[in-house]
Amino acid sequence: MACIVSAYYKIPSKKSHEWYLPYLLRWFRSAASNTVPVHFFTTEDVRKELGGLTDISRIQFHILPFEELTAAQLGRQFWELQYARDPEKYHSPELGMIWYEKRHFVRRVMEIEAGATAFIWCDAGCIRNDGCEEVAKKLGQRVGYEKGYMYLQCIKEPIPKQFYQYPDEYIACGLLAGDRAAWNQFIGLYEGTVFEYTEAGISIISDQHITSSCVCKKPGLFLLCTEEGKVDGTWFKFLELL
Repeated sequence: MACIVSAYYKIPSKKSHEWYLPYLLRWFRSAASNTVPVHFFTTEDVRKELGGLTDISRIQFHILPFEELTAAQLGRQFWELQYARDPEKYHSPELGMIWYEKRHFVRRVMEIEAGATAFIWCDAGCIRNDGCEEVAKKLGQRVGYEKGYMYLQCIKEPIPKQFYQYPDEYIACGLLAGDRAAWNQFIGLYEGTVFEYTEAGISIISDQHITSSCVCKKPGLFLLCTEEGKVDGTWFKFLELL
């Protein structure tokens, strides 16, 4: 059995909360029609707002204040430094914290879902049209997950190098999937890679860049999906392929 993990926080981001809200509602409508367990991390105000707008009855909410995230333990100064190093200034320190936290949201759910065999991270704002909303109703039900592998959406095969930076685009991280063993390996590998970037003076804001380095360091851990989707061919193709 697979389960889906996601999160949403009202933070300074690439777009406003009002911009994301219609896509959040699509996400929850698709989740309401799915049959796999769905775990969602947020704050109480967001849960109440969503509950007044759509059916959230089958979602397992985890109310976790932003300041209690694992990313927050690194300190505000750390994230301000990452932002200062990031050439893509439409990002924010808070957005970098959420991208970093994806693996730790999954880690928390792995401690809860003892019977689950696979875990899918799915960005809460990634369902942006009717086609995506429809195919996402079956997310987590289409494939059997090979043991010990992380499934990644590959835009193009990463050119091997130690560090990736803007404008490198190789791995789309809106959806990530794998079994328990693969996620545990990935978490440890990611944390070590974050340290290497930090020591080299390179921003860790973008999880795409850190993940590309992880692929080059340990390629046997990852299955790179190059197949194009039909409703969202590049960035969120796992909505219809997993």
